[in-house]
Amino acid sequence: MRVFLVRHGEAAQMSPDGERPLTSAGRDEVARLAAWCAAHGVHPAEIRHSGILRAAQTAAILAARLAPSGGVRSVRGLAPDDDAAPLAAELVHETHAVLLVTHMPLVGELAALLIRRATPIPFTTAQIACFDRDGGVFRLTETWSPGEAGDA
Repeated sequence: MRVFLVRHGEAAQMSPDGERPLTSAGRDEVARLAAWCAAHGVHPAEIRHSGILRAAQTAAILAARLAPSGGVRSVRGLAPDDDAAPLAAELVHETHAVLLVTHMPLVGELAALLIRRATPIPFTTAQIACFDRDGGVFRLTETWSPGEAGDA
């Protein structure tokens, strides 16, 4: 089973925080991420996001390219300051590949919990981390962001 963690694309600097949309550059970087995902075997059964505008927009761009059979939905527990521990515990029981679109610091904390690392993993905007699970143990297999060489 695979889990994909994605930090949303670049968002406008405005308030209130929950209403910050993706910038034009953010939409472009997420489109590049979606192309990379399609070319590298990222095929989630479902895409879940925090419900915050920038995450919802990121999820929609990814879904348009990846066409997950289970669709896209907003779920609790993916907001920036939510506790990563309950989510990490739930992911052990997933039976289908899932892509989660979320925010810092949660995404870094969740990534660290999945691989049993003591410190959070930094994420740039529109970065993906791919995890494979064997039994109850996750292994980080790949990361990619639109700023890396070999952009898709």
